Amino acid sequence: MKKYLIKSVKGVTVILVFQFIVLISAIVFYSCTKLNENPDRILQQKEVAKLNLLIKEKRPQLLNIRSLYKESLHNNVLMSNGQRLSNNNTSSYAVSPEFSFFCESEIQSVYNQSKVVISAYGISEEDLTSEWGIDYDAEAIIKLSLSIAAYEAENKEIETVSIKNSIFLSTSAYAKQRGMYDCLKDALGIEGVYEVLRQRALSTYAGKKMLIKAVGKVATRSLGWVGAALAVGDFVNCYWG
Repeated sequence: MKKYLIKSVKGVTVILVFQFIVLISAIVFYSCTKLNENPDRILQQKEVAKLNLLIKEKRPQLLNIRSLYKESLHNNVLMSNGQRLSNNNTSSYAVSPEFSFFCESEIQSVYNQSKVVISAYGISEEDLTSEWGIDYDAEAIIKLSLSIAAYEAENKEIETVSIKNSIFLSTSAYAKQRGMYDCLKDALGIEGVYEVLRQRALSTYAGKKMLIKAVGKVATRSLGWVGAALAVGDFVNCYWG
């Protein structure tokens, strides 16, 4: 019995040592890959990280805008600078210029960073207008940048799972949480991101066109800055609550 226990302990020890060696090798390989990574990729990931942080910091304001908008639809009121006003003069719902300006002031920094992210991925104004037309609004820009952020989150998760699989910590290459993608799909209705990811296609012109087209298929609310704020608010509500 004692010999059997000793052999068992030795066997477990050998397995653990082997897994540790494989883990270190995988981390070293991944680190070396990162060091040799294209400077454009480093810039892209840096700008996406800035966008994610900015959205997270503005979460309370975005959720407040979303709440005000939904409540106003329910109560049939006009919104003005975040305040609810009785709509006694019209039977139809409208967004006041004051509330639109209020949303613009809250979402402007996210919109600006979204444009930086899109540019970092080599997507030009011509690429956007050829797919969306010249009259696209801020909401489309926001949704495209969120799609790119979800793409990067999925890509990072797959890399992490690959390392885990190499040391037998996971049994499936798809055993991962897909929170950002799920919220992009469920909250904003954008379906094409995972297909772009599966093909590792965002670095190609065809992949970028595929993503732009996927965003363009989502019906816009045609509410300008209000629509842009609501797009991020819906995503934030799904992802962070």
